[in-house]
Amino acid sequence: MNMIKLFFIVVLILTINLVGCGGVEKKTTDSHTRLIQLAKETLEIVAQIEEHEMRYAQKKSLNDWTIAYQLKRAGVDSLLIQLNDKILEGRFFEKLPEEGLTQKAKIFLHAAENIKIYINTTNVDMTQLVGGKPPPAFDVYSSERYLKPATSELQKILDNESKSSK
Repeated sequence: MNMIKLFFIVVLILTINLVGCGGVEKKTTDSHTRLIQLAKETLEIVAQIEEHEMRYAQKKSLNDWTIAYQLKRAGVDSLLIQLNDKILEGRFFEKLPEEGLTQKAKIFLHAAENIKIYINTTNVDMTQLVGGKPPPAFDVYSSERYLKPATSELQKILDNESKSSK
């Protein structure tokens, strides 16, 4: 009789383990979701930087380009503050032990740091350097070197997430 009870207990335990572990599904955690949201918000910052540059480019041919230039610089400076907050949050995610999160956080941080470099190199006060002429609206070299790779890295994070959620 004890052998039959032992047999049923073993079968019951095996059944519970098989049923319980059989439905393992990869769910996105809150951390993954927030990192994806950070990537989206950072892409929006890039769009806003480009918008400030376009607005300045349209107004720089006017005689009152100095005001447009100062507005561009002030707007981009406020975006830099927002970006620094996102970088700090990304550094937090880099330290979490969740599977796959560290690598995504590193990609995010690399992209965000490149955007920060772009802002710092293109948003300096160039009025003293150009001597009374309007400073250029765009820095094509820095955009190709920093902004476009950062945008593609952020987009890669979003694309990978959309593929894994399907």
